[in-house]
Amino acid sequence: MPSIDLILLLLLIGAATGSTTSLLSISPAVIAIPGMFFFFPVLGLSFDEWLLPVMAMSLTAFLPVHCFVWFRAMRKGDVDIQRLTQFASGVAMGGVIGAQLLSFMDVSVFKAIFSLVALLTLINLVRPVPFALFNQAEVSRFIRLPVGLLFGTLAVVSGNTTQSVSGIASHDDHSDKSDALQKRGTMEGLVVFASFAAMVGFLFPAQAQTASDMAGFVGAIHLPSACILAVSHGVFFWLCDRKGNALDRRVLSLSLAAFIGCSIIRFWV
Repeated sequence: MPSIDLILLLLLIGAATGSTTSLLSISPAVIAIPGMFFFFPVLGLSFDEWLLPVMAMSLTAFLPVHCFVWFRAMRKGDVDIQRLTQFASGVAMGGVIGAQLLSFMDVSVFKAIFSLVALLTLINLVRPVPFALFNQAEVSRFIRLPVGLLFGTLAVVSGNTTQSVSGIASHDDHSDKSDALQKRGTMEGLVVFASFAAMVGFLFPAQAQTASDMAGFVGAIHLPSACILAVSHGVFFWLCDRKGNALDRRVLSLSLAAFIGCSIIRFWV
Protein backbone atom coordinates (compact mmCIF):
# COMPACT_ATOMS: atom_id res chain seq x y z
CA MET A 1 0.00 0.00 0.00
CA PRO A 2 1.17 3.58 -0.62
CA SER A 3 2.40 5.58 2.35
CA ILE A 4 0.27 8.29 3.98
CA ASP A 5 2.48 10.96 2.36
CA LEU A 6 1.96 9.47 -1.09
CA ILE A 7 -1.79 9.18 -0.52
CA LEU A 8 -2.00 12.86 0.46
CA LEU A 9 0.05 13.85 -2.58
CA LEU A 10 -2.20 11.87 -4.93
CA LEU A 11 -5.31 13.38 -3.33
CA LEU A 12 -3.94 16.90 -3.83
CA ILE A 13 -2.90 16.19 -7.42
CA GLY A 14 -6.32 14.71 -8.15
CA ALA A 15 -8.02 17.78 -6.67
CA ALA A 16 -5.91 20.05 -8.90
CA THR A 17 -6.43 18.02 -12.07
CA GLY A 18 -10.15 17.45 -11.51
CA SER A 19 -11.03 21.06 -10.79
CA THR A 20 -8.87 22.40 -13.61
CA THR A 21 -9.93 20.00 -16.36
CA SER A 22 -13.60 20.56 -15.53
CA LEU A 23 -13.16 24.20 -16.55
CA LEU A 24 -10.53 23.82 -19.28
CA SER A 25 -10.46 20.95 -21.76
CA ILE A 26 -6.83 20.06 -21.15
CA SER A 27 -5.12 16.81 -20.30
CA PRO A 28 -4.89 16.29 -16.53
CA ALA A 29 -1.43 14.81 -17.10
CA VAL A 30 -0.15 18.33 -17.83
CA ILE A 31 -0.61 18.97 -14.11
CA ALA A 32 -0.17 15.49 -12.64
CA ILE A 33 3.16 14.52 -14.20
CA PRO A 34 5.04 17.73 -13.22
CA GLY A 35 3.45 17.47 -9.77
CA MET A 36 4.83 13.97 -9.28
CA PHE A 37 8.17 15.02 -10.75
CA PHE A 38 8.42 17.85 -8.20
CA PHE A 39 7.29 15.98 -5.09
CA PHE A 40 8.34 12.35 -5.53
CA PRO A 41 11.94 13.14 -4.45
CA VAL A 42 10.51 14.75 -1.29
CA LEU A 43 8.89 11.39 -0.49
CA GLY A 44 12.11 9.53 -1.16
CA LEU A 45 10.93 8.20 -4.52
CA SER A 46 12.97 8.46 -7.70
CA PHE A 47 10.93 9.82 -10.60
CA ASP A 48 13.39 8.20 -13.02
CA GLU A 49 12.62 4.77 -11.56
CA TRP A 50 8.91 5.50 -11.27
CA LEU A 51 8.47 6.87 -14.80
CA LEU A 52 6.59 3.85 -16.17
CA PRO A 53 4.31 3.40 -13.10
CA VAL A 54 3.60 7.15 -13.06
CA MET A 55 2.51 7.13 -16.70
CA ALA A 56 0.48 3.94 -16.25
CA MET A 57 -1.13 5.34 -13.09
CA SER A 58 -2.04 8.62 -14.78
CA LEU A 59 -3.63 7.11 -17.88
CA THR A 60 -5.54 4.56 -15.82
CA ALA A 61 -6.74 7.03 -13.17
CA PHE A 62 -7.98 9.66 -15.61
CA LEU A 63 -9.71 7.21 -17.95
CA PRO A 64 -13.10 7.12 -16.10
CA VAL A 65 -13.58 10.88 -16.44
CA HIS A 66 -12.52 10.77 -20.09
CA CYS A 67 -15.16 8.07 -20.65
CA PHE A 68 -17.80 10.13 -18.85
CA VAL A 69 -17.07 13.26 -20.89
CA TRP A 70 -17.07 11.25 -24.13
CA PHE A 71 -20.35 9.47 -23.34
CA ARG A 72 -21.95 12.81 -22.46
CA ALA A 73 -20.77 14.27 -25.74
CA MET A 74 -22.10 11.20 -27.59
CA ARG A 75 -25.55 11.63 -26.02
CA LYS A 76 -25.63 15.25 -27.16
CA GLY A 77 -24.41 14.42 -30.65
CA ASP A 78 -21.19 16.37 -30.11
CA VAL A 79 -18.94 13.70 -31.64
CA ASP A 80 -17.84 13.40 -35.25
CA ILE A 81 -18.43 9.65 -35.60
CA GLN A 82 -17.02 9.49 -39.11
CA ARG A 83 -13.75 11.17 -38.13
CA LEU A 84 -13.57 9.09 -34.95
CA THR A 85 -13.91 5.78 -36.79
CA GLN A 86 -11.37 6.87 -39.40
CA PHE A 87 -8.62 7.17 -36.81
CA ALA A 88 -9.76 4.87 -33.98
CA SER A 89 -7.91 1.74 -35.13
CA GLY A 90 -4.63 3.58 -35.70
CA VAL A 91 -4.91 5.43 -32.40
CA ALA A 92 -5.58 2.18 -30.52
CA MET A 93 -2.55 0.46 -32.05
CA GLY A 94 -0.49 3.55 -31.33
CA GLY A 95 -1.62 3.38 -27.71
CA VAL A 96 -0.22 -0.13 -27.31
CA ILE A 97 3.02 0.86 -29.03
CA GLY A 98 3.35 3.96 -26.84
CA ALA A 99 2.94 1.90 -23.65
CA GLN A 100 5.62 -0.54 -24.81
CA LEU A 101 8.00 2.27 -25.72
CA LEU A 102 7.57 3.83 -22.27
CA SER A 103 8.67 0.60 -20.60
CA PHE A 104 12.26 1.06 -21.79
CA MET A 105 12.32 4.76 -22.70
CA ASP A 106 15.13 6.86 -21.27
CA VAL A 107 13.90 9.59 -18.93
CA SER A 108 15.66 12.33 -20.93
CA VAL A 109 13.78 11.26 -24.07
CA PHE A 110 10.49 11.36 -22.17
CA LYS A 111 11.31 14.81 -20.81
CA ALA A 112 12.03 16.06 -24.33
CA ILE A 113 8.72 14.72 -25.70
CA PHE A 114 6.69 15.91 -22.73
CA SER A 115 8.34 19.35 -22.79
CA LEU A 116 7.58 19.77 -26.50
CA VAL A 117 3.91 18.85 -26.13
CA ALA A 118 3.62 20.91 -22.94
CA LEU A 119 5.09 23.89 -24.80
CA LEU A 120 2.47 23.48 -27.54
CA THR A 121 -0.17 23.31 -24.81
CA LEU A 122 1.13 26.53 -23.30
CA ILE A 123 0.99 28.27 -26.69
CA ASN A 124 -2.53 26.96 -27.26
CA LEU A 125 -3.62 28.23 -23.85
CA VAL A 126 -2.43 31.73 -24.66
CA ARG A 127 -3.54 31.73 -28.31
CA PRO A 128 -5.60 28.73 -29.51
CA VAL A 129 -4.52 27.41 -32.89
CA PRO A 130 -6.37 25.17 -35.36
CA PHE A 131 -5.65 21.44 -35.18
CA ALA A 132 -5.03 19.89 -38.59
CA LEU A 133 -6.64 16.55 -37.75
CA PHE A 134 -10.03 18.21 -37.41
CA ASN A 135 -9.70 20.98 -39.96
CA GLN A 136 -9.14 18.83 -43.02
CA ALA A 137 -12.34 18.44 -45.01
CA GLU A 138 -11.36 14.86 -45.84
CA VAL A 139 -8.35 12.77 -44.88
CA SER A 140 -7.01 10.30 -47.43
CA ARG A 141 -7.65 6.71 -46.41
CA PHE A 142 -4.01 5.92 -47.15
CA ILE A 143 -2.72 8.15 -44.35
CA ARG A 144 -5.42 7.55 -41.72
CA LEU A 145 -3.63 4.58 -40.17
CA PRO A 146 -0.15 6.19 -40.06
CA VAL A 147 -1.60 9.43 -38.65
CA GLY A 148 -3.60 7.48 -36.07
CA LEU A 149 -0.53 5.43 -35.11
CA LEU A 150 1.56 8.56 -34.68
CA PHE A 151 -1.14 10.34 -32.70
CA GLY A 152 -1.84 7.34 -30.42
CA THR A 153 1.84 6.70 -29.76
CA LEU A 154 2.60 10.35 -29.03
CA ALA A 155 -0.51 10.64 -26.88
CA VAL A 156 0.53 7.80 -24.57
CA VAL A 157 4.22 8.65 -24.51
CA SER A 158 3.39 12.22 -23.48
CA GLY A 159 0.68 11.20 -21.00
CA ASN A 160 -2.24 12.12 -23.30
CA THR A 161 -1.08 15.73 -23.26
CA THR A 162 -1.75 15.83 -27.01
CA GLN A 163 -5.38 16.26 -25.96
CA SER A 164 -4.46 19.69 -24.66
CA VAL A 165 -2.92 20.75 -27.97
CA SER A 166 -6.19 20.21 -29.79
CA GLY A 167 -8.77 20.39 -27.04
CA ILE A 168 -8.29 23.67 -25.19
CA ALA A 169 -11.72 24.84 -24.11
CA SER A 170 -12.47 28.29 -25.38
CA HIS A 171 -16.00 28.86 -24.20
CA ASP A 172 -15.84 32.55 -24.96
CA ASP A 173 -14.38 31.94 -28.43
CA HIS A 174 -16.17 33.67 -31.28
CA SER A 175 -15.94 30.61 -33.53
CA ASP A 176 -18.79 28.20 -34.06
CA LYS A 177 -19.48 26.79 -30.60
CA SER A 178 -21.16 23.62 -31.86
CA ASP A 179 -18.15 22.87 -34.09
CA ALA A 180 -15.78 23.39 -31.15
CA LEU A 181 -17.86 21.07 -28.96
CA GLN A 182 -17.83 18.41 -31.66
CA LYS A 183 -14.06 18.60 -31.99
CA ARG A 184 -13.61 18.28 -28.23
CA GLY A 185 -16.04 15.35 -28.07
CA THR A 186 -14.22 13.57 -30.88
CA MET A 187 -10.86 14.19 -29.22
CA GLU A 188 -12.16 12.68 -25.98
CA GLY A 189 -13.15 9.58 -27.94
CA LEU A 190 -9.66 9.24 -29.41
CA VAL A 191 -8.14 9.69 -25.95
CA VAL A 192 -10.40 6.91 -24.60
CA PHE A 193 -9.32 4.53 -27.39
CA ALA A 194 -5.64 5.35 -26.83
CA SER A 195 -5.95 4.97 -23.04
CA PHE A 196 -7.73 1.60 -23.14
CA ALA A 197 -5.16 0.29 -25.60
CA ALA A 198 -2.31 1.65 -23.48
CA MET A 199 -3.69 -0.16 -20.43
CA VAL A 200 -3.20 -3.44 -22.28
CA GLY A 201 0.39 -2.45 -22.97
CA PHE A 202 0.93 -1.46 -19.32
CA LEU A 203 -0.47 -4.79 -18.10
CA PHE A 204 2.13 -6.58 -20.24
CA PRO A 205 5.08 -4.16 -20.43
CA ALA A 206 7.99 -4.97 -22.71
CA GLN A 207 10.31 -4.53 -19.76
CA ALA A 208 9.34 -5.32 -16.17
CA GLN A 209 9.16 -2.31 -13.88
CA THR A 210 11.61 -2.20 -10.98
CA ALA A 211 10.39 0.98 -9.32
CA SER A 212 9.61 -0.46 -5.93
CA ASP A 213 8.88 -3.55 -3.90
CA MET A 214 5.56 -1.93 -3.00
CA ALA A 215 2.62 -4.34 -3.23
CA GLY A 216 -0.33 -3.69 -5.50
CA PHE A 217 1.26 -3.69 -8.95
CA VAL A 218 -0.60 -5.24 -11.86
CA GLY A 219 1.93 -5.12 -14.65
CA ALA A 220 3.19 -1.54 -14.52
CA ILE A 221 -0.01 -0.17 -12.96
CA HIS A 222 0.02 0.44 -9.20
CA LEU A 223 -3.69 -0.12 -8.59
CA PRO A 224 -4.01 1.42 -5.08
CA SER A 225 -2.36 4.67 -6.20
CA ALA A 226 -4.35 4.73 -9.45
CA CYS A 227 -7.62 4.27 -7.53
CA ILE A 228 -6.80 7.07 -5.07
CA LEU A 229 -5.89 9.44 -7.89
CA ALA A 230 -8.98 8.43 -9.88
CA VAL A 231 -11.37 9.05 -6.96
CA SER A 232 -9.88 12.44 -6.11
CA HIS A 233 -9.82 13.51 -9.76
CA GLY A 234 -13.38 12.33 -10.37
CA VAL A 235 -14.84 13.95 -7.24
CA PHE A 236 -13.32 17.36 -7.91
CA PHE A 237 -14.24 17.16 -11.60
CA TRP A 238 -17.85 16.53 -10.56
CA LEU A 239 -17.81 19.34 -7.99
CA CYS A 240 -16.48 21.91 -10.48
CA ASP A 241 -18.11 20.63 -13.68
CA ARG A 242 -19.73 23.44 -15.69
CA LYS A 243 -18.91 25.96 -12.98
CA GLY A 244 -17.15 29.26 -13.42
CA ASN A 245 -17.46 32.04 -15.97
CA ALA A 246 -15.30 33.34 -18.81
CA LEU A 247 -13.18 35.42 -16.43
CA ASP A 248 -12.53 32.41 -14.18
CA ARG A 249 -11.40 30.38 -17.17
CA ARG A 250 -9.17 33.16 -18.44
CA VAL A 251 -7.45 33.60 -15.08
CA LEU A 252 -7.09 29.83 -14.73
CA SER A 253 -5.64 29.59 -18.25
CA LEU A 254 -2.99 32.21 -17.47
CA SER A 255 -2.14 30.54 -14.15
CA LEU A 256 -1.88 27.16 -15.83
CA ALA A 257 0.30 28.62 -18.59
CA ALA A 258 2.68 29.97 -15.92
CA PHE A 259 2.72 26.56 -14.19
CA ILE A 260 3.49 24.74 -17.45
CA GLY A 261 6.26 27.22 -18.28
CA CYS A 262 7.87 26.77 -14.86
CA SER A 263 7.50 22.98 -15.16
CA ILE A 264 9.30 22.88 -18.50
CA ILE A 265 12.16 24.94 -17.08
CA ARG A 266 12.33 22.80 -13.93
CA PHE A 267 12.48 19.62 -16.02
CA TRP A 268 15.82 20.70 -17.43
CA VAL A 269 17.35 22.85 -14.66
